[in-house]
Amino acid sequence: MAISYHGEKKSCIKNARKADKYRSFLVLPSYCDCQLIDYLITGCGGFVANHYLDHLVKHGFSGAVVGIGTTPPVRSVKNLRFSFERINLLDSLELERAINNTRPKFCVHLASMSSVANSWREPLESFVNNTNTFLNLAESIRQYSPETRILSVGSSEQYGRRKSGGSPFVESDVFQPDSPYAIARCSQEWLAQVYADRYGLDIVMTRSFNHIGPGQSARFAISNFAKAFARAVVTQQKSLLLPTGDLNVVRDFLDVRDAVRGYEAILTRSASGSVYNVCSGLGIKLRKAIDKLSQVTGIGVETRTDESLVRPVEASIVIGSREALTNAFDWQPEISFDQSIADILQYWIQSRRCMDDLTL
Repeated sequence: MAISYHGEKKSCIKNARKADKYRSFLVLPSYCDCQLIDYLITGCGGFVANHYLDHLVKHGFSGAVVGIGTTPPVRSVKNLRFSFERINLLDSLELERAINNTRPKFCVHLASMSSVANSWREPLESFVNNTNTFLNLAESIRQYSPETRILSVGSSEQYGRRKSGGSPFVESDVFQPDSPYAIARCSQEWLAQVYADRYGLDIVMTRSFNHIGPGQSARFAISNFAKAFARAVVTQQKSLLLPTGDLNVVRDFLDVRDAVRGYEAILTRSASGSVYNVCSGLGIKLRKAIDKLSQVTGIGVETRTDESLVRPVEASIVIGSREALTNAFDWQPEISFDQSIADILQYWIQSRRCMDDLTL
């Protein structure tokens, strides 16, 4: 996409080089031949990013992929032209260097502090991290790689709570954020719209509902439940006591492997400036996950409400409409909720990480 810099680009490059003079300790990554790569994935050590890499491998992708973030992928990436560079996206100089050296065709922005519960405990850190990482990324791409298409991943939390009823959220609904995390995600999308509308960047966006799947952190409810059941299986317990938050909330759960298929469709096939819900379209009570885990393992369970796990503000029902995504790309979920639960349980059992401390 052509973009006018009004004389800014030479100045930016000059300033970046000047800054590099004083940042000589930063080692240029091995891919710094300034050739265009195919994918740059931020937050590459995270839950969704690891499944995105799996998706590319599964579909025989042969182009160059670079991951950036503070942690590498949790397992070695095989059958993919992949390299990783440890970069803090809050460091604009490091990020500018990475963008200038890679100039990617696609940038999948997955780096975030994604816990709503943690945003209540650390609101400043949550807001600054989620907003400024995207701002630094968009500005670096504006300066050094304006042809790059960015996938900006948002959240269903942007919609907030329905005043009445539980009808599915659609993309035209007004935002009513009610947590520090949700406000940060709204800010990210508004920044994306500004950079698309005013600077001409090629940005597409999602509002993603609850992702679940193998490899998710036990800081998230369903993975935490599965970890507790996996520990009971490994230690041959017949019953367990499980502290929980509100189990009566209804959420739209989507397997992460279906989610990344949706992301790839939006990234590669949608019109610039588009935004889509990425969701299952089905509402499921959180309690059902515990019931399913008990059924699969044969382990009895008693739940106890832990007030520290109850959010200060929480919508009782959050369901999304996937109509726009399905109509545009013929996308639909392929992995059922029950299959997701079974796969998460097996992940914890097989990895033996279920013996680590349980957290939420």
